Amino acid sequence: MTLVARRPTLPGMVQAIDRTLLLCASVCLPASAWAGKGGVAPGAKGDETTALDSREGLPAAAVFQRASPSVFVVWAGNGAEFTSQGSAVALTPDLLVTNFHVVKGMKKFEAGRGDERHAATLTAFDEDHDLALLTVAGLDARPARIRTSAEVAVGEHAYAIGAPRGLELTFSDGLVSAFREEKGGRLIQTTAPISPGSSGGGLFDGNGHLIGITTLTLRDSQNVNFALPTEWIEALRKGPGFDPKAPVTLPTTPAWDLGHRPPRLECDLDQVQMWAIFKDGDEILESKPAKESMWVHEFGGQVPSVSESPSAWGKRQRLVLSNMDRKRGWLWFVPEVQDPKTREPEAFYLFDVDHGAFSVSRFVPIRFHGQPRFRVHTGQCKEPPPPPATDQTPVPSNASCFEGNGTRCVDEAAAVPAAQPVVKLGLLRRGCELKIRASCEAAAGVAKQLGMASLAASLEFQARGLPAP
Repeated sequence: MTLVARRPTLPGMVQAIDRTLLLCASVCLPASAWAGKGGVAPGAKGDETTALDSREGLPAAAVFQRASPSVFVVWAGNGAEFTSQGSAVALTPDLLVTNFHVVKGMKKFEAGRGDERHAATLTAFDEDHDLALLTVAGLDARPARIRTSAEVAVGEHAYAIGAPRGLELTFSDGLVSAFREEKGGRLIQTTAPISPGSSGGGLFDGNGHLIGITTLTLRDSQNVNFALPTEWIEALRKGPGFDPKAPVTLPTTPAWDLGHRPPRLECDLDQVQMWAIFKDGDEILESKPAKESMWVHEFGGQVPSVSESPSAWGKRQRLVLSNMDRKRGWLWFVPEVQDPKTREPEAFYLFDVDHGAFSVSRFVPIRFHGQPRFRVHTGQCKEPPPPPATDQTPVPSNASCFEGNGTRCVDEAAAVPAAQPVVKLGLLRRGCELKIRASCEAAAGVAKQLGMASLAASLEFQARGLPAP
């Protein structure tokens, strides 16, 4: 299904990361692509006060990645056909919250996304606060990360995700524009557009945390929309007698953070989006499920690598830590070596951490009929168990090459039996990393033998940049 986002602008996608992170655009896009966008091309002079001042947070693509797996469509009815449709947000793998008016007076419920639909049971409701809980067996949803609405401030960036008119995972952005006292709590007023069918969907902050449940919009008004506070959700879950103004309980102290990262990550990329960069704003043109795995090695250092398998030495891509923001919780990596043909980076990687868990967004710059695009793969990461001994690349016991003696890499690789080309390639790539031209050239030859044409071209490009012996 093609999805159209309501102008999650370039400051939300790339520029809002930081001016340093505009390296992505400066390498991939001509300066003309920024004209008329309200953005400033890297290196150009301009107002140094940017949207960062009032719209701090992750890029819009990363917010969508964090939040969208928790948003579903709800159908309700009394007979063979469903007569009511809304949205819902996952609180646990099998528990959704939606608006009561979506399910009021109905006896049959389903929830799901795409072609997958599950029968649901109305578990609890609070008609006064327009909330209802649905239990959905077999859903296995990703729970939303909840933030207390009382912590939210006017001017923060807000994103709405729901199914207006049945259009699943529609993504829109705006600001928290005001708060309105209502029924013992604060309704969140937002400029993030919503429509019929969005009821019960999520309003998320710039870090992908759920801050409200989208509920209503004022007719004949421009972007006057409201969301229910998360405190009311907790009150409903905990039953009568619970103080709706009490703070929401968040997860315990994180196991990992930016300064304390796991040595390896296994990432499941389950969403891919196509972002277009237009003159008047940026749009999600397409969003669909994906099924791809990625491993990150030496993640705790400044120069990690990524691969498509846990131990594929010859297929790793080296990255360099380009920027870090502890306040907003993200790391930005760029490739160590650019594409040898275009001399442009093939992809950029944004890792963000929230409550001890890492997520990844991989930005692949492309051109479509001369127009700039970003293909963004997103997913969740986890620390994998240590690989078994048989899954590790064997290294000769006397391999001083891996201890930093680059001049030994070619000789030690030559001593490796021909039946172990991956081991040979690992030693030669290590020598190439240590700036030994002969090692780069030999590694390129082995890569060609293994059918790794892209890697071979990259190694040859590295070799040309090194002095001859």
